[in-house]
This record gives sequence, structure tokens and C-alpha cells, in this order.
Amino acid sequence: MSSRIRHRVVVLAIVSSLCAAACATVLGFEDNLTLGDQDAGADAPNGGGGPCDTSKPFAKQEVPGISTLKWAILGSATLSPDEQEIYFNGAESDGGTSKLYMATRSSPAGKFVGIQELPIGNDGSMSDGNPSLFSNKLKIVFSRQSGNFSSLQVFIASRLQTIANFSNVQAIGNVNSEAADQTPFISADARELWFSSSRSDLATNKGQLFRALASGEGFGEAKPVEPPNASSTRQEAPVLSADGKTLFYAGDGDGGYDQNDIWEARWDAESTSFKGGLFVAELSSANSRDYPSWVSRDGCRLYVHTTNADGKQTILVGVRPQ
Repeated sequence: MSSRIRHRVVVLAIVSSLCAAACATVLGFEDNLTLGDQDAGADAPNGGGGPCDTSKPFAKQEVPGISTLKWAILGSATLSPDEQEIYFNGAESDGGTSKLYMATRSSPAGKFVGIQELPIGNDGSMSDGNPSLFSNKLKIVFSRQSGNFSSLQVFIASRLQTIANFSNVQAIGNVNSEAADQTPFISADARELWFSSSRSDLATNKGQLFRALASGEGFGEAKPVEPPNASSTRQEAPVLSADGKTLFYAGDGDGGYDQNDIWEARWDAESTSFKGGLFVAELSSANSRDYPSWVSRDGCRLYVHTTNADGKQTILVGVRPQ
């Protein structure tokens, strides 16, 4: 090959590379908002290869910078895939309404700092809770209550860049009902929206698990998940593992402490349903409202809402040993 031809090849390669980068920025490929097109390669801090023994029980640990907050309300948490951003709901003082907050840390094991409220249109007349962050960090779902219990609905907010504030806050169509719809959870691939609803039992407002599949920029019709739903028990706060094979949720059941315990169900390929209803005793406490809110991609860390020794609501993390 002559030197002149080699020169043209190099120049063409450079121009092609620059054009691809520019086109991706202009057309928004890097910030694609399609529900199902998520960052599947974003691993947990220790990678997705399973650095722990998922057959062993969790051990409760404090979340540095969060668990020791002396707030009147401290609800549930959701994290970014690298576990360096946390989004949670709470109220700093008595009589205050629950709002959404976020904080950051420099490493997955570090202390969260810089707590700030998410500006998503809550003027204090409504209560926000149960946030669940999309893996690409461009969307977040949460529950919002503007009146009585039945006013609870599932909302979504979005942004074009991860450094921008969330906006375009709206209730999710095809998901909400005239009953209480709450504790939403978005799957790691953003193809499934899980939540609890009392639409099946308006007399007692007993929650049951529902799931809606992504459809375009929204979601399809929400349908009950049978099982683990059971007419004699209640289920709330679903949390699905990244591989879709493990489901954590809160509720009551035989062998538990009370109606506010954490349970685990495993996917059964033969019956194409979740089975088990295993009581997660190490993360549940008597006379305490316990429920899961987020699980790491490797299944080694489960963040939970619980009550501490002082009787205060708090956020802890269950960690499985290696």
C-alpha cells in the first residue's frame, strides 16, 4: 500500500469516528428515553458475577450518612447501579409531608453526603414516597398521595441528562385505579413496572402485587401477579432481582412476625410463576413495619425500610456474606 493511500485510510477513520460521536450527541443516542433500552452493562460495585453466597441470610448494616438521620419520617430508598447515588423519601420534622431526596458518595462503601430535595413539584400539600430509579438514571417512578389513602397513585418523572433535574411529572396511564396504588418498582431492564394496589379488596384496602409491561414510552394494562398474591394475605413493596428470578416483597403470612414482614419468592420455570413465600426473618422485626425497596444487581445487598431500636423509621441494608 502506498503512503498516500495509507494517509487517506487514517484520515477517513478519524473523520468517521468524529462523525459517529457527534451524531450520537446530536440525535440523543446516549440519552435514549425508550423504556426498554437500558444500560445492561452497568454492574454493581463488585461486578455481576456473584461475590456473595445468595443462599445465606442477610446481615443488617447501617447505610452511612442515611441510617443515622434523626428525621420524623424516613421511608424507602433506591440506588443507582453503581450504588453511589441514593434517592429516598422522608420528612425532616414532625408534621412535615414526605418528599423525595437524593445524596451521593464517592465509593460504594462510602458515606452519603450532600442531601438535597428533588424539585418535582411537591409544594407540601402532598406526600411522595417509594422512589424507584431507572438504570439509566433518566427516569424515576414514585407514589404520590394528595388526599386520603385511595388518592395514592404511581407517578413518573424524567430528564434528558443525568446531571439535570427531573421534570415532566405525571401519573402513569394504564396503571392507576380508583384504589390506592403505591410502592412502585421498575425492573433493571425497565421492561416491567411492579407495584401494589388495593383495587382487588376495596373493603379492607389490602394490597396485592400488580405488574405492567413496558409499551413504547408508557406501560400496558396492569395485571395481578398470581402467585404470590393470595386472598388471605396482603403483599406490598415488590422488589425484583436483576435476573428476574427472585422477588422480595412485604406482607403477612404463616410463620411471620406480623403483617409487616419481608418475604422472598423464587421463579419456577416449570409453573412459570413465583413460588416459595420464604420468610426473611433476619430483615424482619416484630411490631415493626419492614419492607424491601432495592436490591443490588448481584443480589448481595437488599435495602430495606425498618424501625430501629429507638422506635424511629430508618433505612438499612442487608448484606449477604461471601
